[in-house]
Amino acid sequence: METRFIPRDLRALDGLSADLLACPFWSDVRPMRGLAGLIDWRLSGKIGELLRRRFITGEAGELLLVPIGWSGPIDKLIVFGAGERAHFDKNAFMQALGSVAHAMRNLKVRSVVIELPGRADHLVEVDTALEWSRQCADSGQANPTWSIVEDERWLSQEMRRR
Repeated sequence: METRFIPRDLRALDGLSADLLACPFWSDVRPMRGLAGLIDWRLSGKIGELLRRRFITGEAGELLLVPIGWSGPIDKLIVFGAGERAHFDKNAFMQALGSVAHAMRNLKVRSVVIELPGRADHLVEVDTALEWSRQCADSGQANPTWSIVEDERWLSQEMRRR
């Protein structure tokens, strides 16, 4: 699993090309935060409307392939449930990301832009989230590139540290 980091910013996302964009969201937090909130805004509230209609709920492991409806550099959008924010733990992370990894295999994804569950709310450290992500990635799959969406402050601190 090759990884790189990109800022959680629509301008940065506009410059990317990927097979898949994957956004986690909570079952008990509205409005949506992080990448899901940005993408919902970009899609004029399409994801929020699916939530209001209870077509999706945000339960851990839930996954929906959403028609994007724009001619951008990303082919597919998946929103995936991360469960209840208050009960977020390694099991919820693994269940949520496991559903994404399974979809990636089925869709034959070579590159994904993804926000890891719990990171927008700083519920899990970056290094821990990366370790758990590697556990979810299928070693039998062609090594996809993971562009991980991160908080700009964390990225700035990381750049200064190096």
